[in-house]
Amino acid sequence: MSVSALGIGRRSLARPHLGAGAAVLLAALGAAIALAPPLYSALAIAAVGAVTLVTVKPEVGVYLLALTVPFQSLRGTDPTEVNITITEGVVALTLVAFFARKLAIERGGWHSAPLLRPMIVLMAAMLLSFFKADDQLQSAKELAKWLEFTAVYWLAVGLLNSGRRVGALLAVLTVGALAETAIGAAQVVLRLGPPQFLIGGLILRAYGTFGQPNPFAGYLNLTLPILVGIALFAPGRWLRVWVALAAAAVAVVMVTTLSRGAWLGFAVALLVMGIVASQRVAVWIWLSLLAGSMVILAAVFGVIPFGVSGRVLAAFGLSGVSLDSVTSENFSAVQRLAFWQAGLNMFQNNPVLGVGIGNYISSYPQYAAQGWETVLGHAHDYYLNAAAETGLVGLAAYLLLVVAAFREVGRAVARAPRGLWYGVALGLLGSLTALSIHNLVDNMFVHGMPVLLGLLLGVAGAVARLGSAQQPSTTIVPSLMAA
Repeated sequence: MSVSALGIGRRSLARPHLGAGAAVLLAALGAAIALAPPLYSALAIAAVGAVTLVTVKPEVGVYLLALTVPFQSLRGTDPTEVNITITEGVVALTLVAFFARKLAIERGGWHSAPLLRPMIVLMAAMLLSFFKADDQLQSAKELAKWLEFTAVYWLAVGLLNSGRRVGALLAVLTVGALAETAIGAAQVVLRLGPPQFLIGGLILRAYGTFGQPNPFAGYLNLTLPILVGIALFAPGRWLRVWVALAAAAVAVVMVTTLSRGAWLGFAVALLVMGIVASQRVAVWIWLSLLAGSMVILAAVFGVIPFGVSGRVLAAFGLSGVSLDSVTSENFSAVQRLAFWQAGLNMFQNNPVLGVGIGNYISSYPQYAAQGWETVLGHAHDYYLNAAAETGLVGLAAYLLLVVAAFREVGRAVARAPRGLWYGVALGLLGSLTALSIHNLVDNMFVHGMPVLLGLLLGVAGAVARLGSAQQPSTTIVPSLMAA
């Protein structure tokens, strides 16, 4: 008698074998965890739990990304090597879980993502420069970074579809920033760091888990304006107090990085936030800017004694900046000047498509100024770096993305109801401003920062949708507190 005649399908016969296989696999996994050292066992259990949770709830992957960005740099990396970090693993896992849910359960319902078009244009411009690159492995590495940025933005737009989920992400983002703040504070107080970070024998520059003070300060600057916005506009008193304390702690440690680019970025971010948030504050800001401009003009035309302006420039390490005149006080500024000069030389010789995406390091020796043959990874000005690597085509595509991003964040500010969401949107405007200004004197797209930027741009889209739905901000506070 056949199996089908007995009413038993082949699938039914296969189930016991599948169950037995799963049991054997679980037993082997349990044995491996039990025999491993305690630390590795704990990490393995946490990893299995995280994978299971992300598979069931893909939005958890988005929350985890906010934590992986600062802590993916705990082990040293070489900018000339290709390194796979935990961030890439979480991105891949979340993408698979998101697609599986959309196709198998929700069967569609894709959210529109306004910034996808300029992101695709930027990727296309970078791909054009790929064919000019001498080191195509580094080009592929850089392309993968921006592809990851685009994927994270798309995930954030699709998964952050409620106030509770946005609140959970902001809570996790704050926890990550405070953890980094605690690490930075310990480094400063206990002087835990390389000797070159100890300035004047008095203060050690905080660098967190980023290895360098400047990217650490840039990371804090992506979170700090959001905390300031929430502290100013959240409807709950205790929420405002706790977030204000968190913002103060982050700001203090950001100052101890001694990153002048980060200071400038945050200062401009506060000015922009003040101009947008209040007409009365805007008047005072514009008057202050006018007064500052007059002081600068007075210094330029000699109305202010040269000794005064010289001491101010010396305090910022900008006095006597020249490739032929290097002192301990101006070394950092002169070094940046050398990197800028090399980037400008690359652009002038390759104005249309540049030397190839990701090829600043490999091309640097050919264009370096005499005596400055050692490179530190990039041009220390992202706009110049983009022009050097991808030419006018790539720079124009990047600026198009920046303008579109500001427009998207501005839409969130305009649509957000007064209260918590307005504070979040205003803070996002400050974060994008700080990043854009800091990129004038450095490259902030390192150490997984594009992933964090993709998340924040996704939050901007979510806040704009919540504002359009006119969701009362008072119902969001419990969600944020619960998250």
